[in-house]
Amino acid sequence: MLAELDPIERNRYLFVAQAQGKDFWIERLNETCPTEQQGETLAFGYLSLHFAFEAVYDLHTTVLQFHLLERQIWAPIFEESDNLPSAEDREQASDRADDIRAQYTTLYIAYHGNRRFAEDWLGIEFETWLATHKHGSMVIDLAEDTLDDPTQQQLAEEWALEKPEPFTDEPIDDPLGVLVDRCYESRIAEFEYLSGRSYSG
Repeated sequence: MLAELDPIERNRYLFVAQAQGKDFWIERLNETCPTEQQGETLAFGYLSLHFAFEAVYDLHTTVLQFHLLERQIWAPIFEESDNLPSAEDREQASDRADDIRAQYTTLYIAYHGNRRFAEDWLGIEFETWLATHKHGSMVIDLAEDTLDDPTQQQLAEEWALEKPEPFTDEPIDDPLGVLVDRCYESRIAEFEYLSGRSYSG
């Protein structure tokens, strides 16, 4: 039965085996791969792993940048002091609030776009996909904790609608969903392009 798996199916099982530390499963999956499929399976697996590591890096750096922005903007206002925040501090915080909304939007798109890419296209659970990176689980937790803020999400939706470039003139009920769709489609296109190049040599 293992010999009948196609490269995509074999790749899914390899990720599950790796996430669970099942070395024997990995060995059997590799041993039963037909010779004529080995190149394609290797290329598909390598790219899946590369994209997983890239997703971990992008999510981690975006989360860190988001919290750094928050600290830079709000710390001068809320730091302990006998004096009230200056007008300059308040104005700067207001002017740079867009930076926070933009960063939250970037994180939202990266998280949901990559989750959808893993689960809907690769057929691998998001947590299993990123578990191949030693910090994958931690980064997922950080991203989810940061995104779990309805107020920030609403502000991000409003910010996205203020930007004319991503949308048509038609009403958009879910602007972040539209951007996630585009991220998802972009990931597929990039994967297919690189997969074709890798397998063709």
